[in-house]
Amino acid sequence: MNGSSSALCGGNNNTFGLANMISQASFVIFILILDVCGNCLVIGAILRYRRLRTITNYFIISLAVSDILIAALSMPFRIHHTLNSLCWDLGKTICEFWVFVDLICSCASITNLSLISIDRFLALTFPLSYRSMMTKCRGFAAIAFVWGYSGLIAALSFVNWSADAQIFYIGECKKSDRYYYVFAIVAGFFCLSSFSSSTTPWCSKWPSPRPKSCRC
Repeated sequence: MNGSSSALCGGNNNTFGLANMISQASFVIFILILDVCGNCLVIGAILRYRRLRTITNYFIISLAVSDILIAALSMPFRIHHTLNSLCWDLGKTICEFWVFVDLICSCASITNLSLISIDRFLALTFPLSYRSMMTKCRGFAAIAFVWGYSGLIAALSFVNWSADAQIFYIGECKKSDRYYYVFAIVAGFFCLSSFSSSTTPWCSKWPSPRPKSCRC
């Protein structure tokens, strides 16, 4: 396997320039540092101050965790891949792990955004009964559902949906399975994004309740 990878990587070294490699890797490293530091500040601020520990902010923590996991578990492989002249030489197991982590974190990030949209939708539509509907137990159950749903979609990547489905791990790392990716895009991105985009403008038009002035 190493011999095959080296042979395939030899051609990439000639076309992938050193300056291009360093610039792309530096950009990914910059995004990684920015991602980790920014999301850690968000999580730290919410956990530090008791008044910020609301259900909505717990959803934001879940979103921040998904972004941190992308930076911690997915971007390092991208950096290695870039510094290695876009050649994959870490084997099949790590390649499958990279695909799985990238899918679960990306899907969790999108699902968390949809969850925040649903939460804001309920808060603006039912301002008086929102607190009784969105209790802490239901909020944590919603977060558990987000990660379970994302994990299920990512775990299904280990199953070959198409007859010619396979994972490439010599020279490059990618999964070729058109039926699975159609399902993943629809279930993990299109449906959730459509719901979020449809509720956001509707909520912006909903009049917020104003307290009536008391007259003596």
